[in-house]
Amino acid sequence: MGIAKVFQSNDVILMITLLVLLIMSVISWSIALLKFLKFYSANHGNKKFLSMFRESSDLAGVVNKAKELYAPMPDLALTILSAKEEYYGNNLIQLQKQVSFDEFLSRKIRKGIIKEMQPYDSWLTVLASIGSMAPFIGLFGTVIGIYHALINIGTAGQVSIAEVASPIGEALIATAFGLFVAVPAVMFYNIFVRKSKKLAIDLGHFADDLRTQIESEGKLK
Repeated sequence: MGIAKVFQSNDVILMITLLVLLIMSVISWSIALLKFLKFYSANHGNKKFLSMFRESSDLAGVVNKAKELYAPMPDLALTILSAKEEYYGNNLIQLQKQVSFDEFLSRKIRKGIIKEMQPYDSWLTVLASIGSMAPFIGLFGTVIGIYHALINIGTAGQVSIAEVASPIGEALIATAFGLFVAVPAVMFYNIFVRKSKKLAIDLGHFADDLRTQIESEGKLK
């Protein structure tokens, strides 16, 4: 008895249920693999950028060199460094009357962090949905499978315990498979939520450090 035997049966709904769960599992593991690679690339790139940033006094030069790292920190640094030019260089008198440069920069930093975090937060809701839906889809397949098994047993009349257990056992595979799909999805979701929060905190700390450094050098007014 197993999944192969289920697909050899005539229970179309149960087979469709298992196929849906299989597709959900493939999606879940694919997202997880891509996310692991993306977070690894971001952390590796951020470490390299921070090393370059601390060893050089030419902030703009460091940012330009670090663009090839495909990490969020260089882009956030560019946002911070370009804020003064955007605020003062475009002669936006009306803007300068409405908001101070410090507040303008704070808004830019917040928007910059949100923008940089979007690729890392994407698809997490899909993992959460798979984790919450898969057990119920599996349970649905089990209920339908047991229902069909009982109908067949009732039609056949007197049957042995083995004949009863076999189709019901096949139906229960759907519930087990649903849990098999859901558990990794929930695990991946929790892992990436933690990684995303940590990355956002790191970006916030870096933004504060860069802002303080620029202010100490007299580049902010």
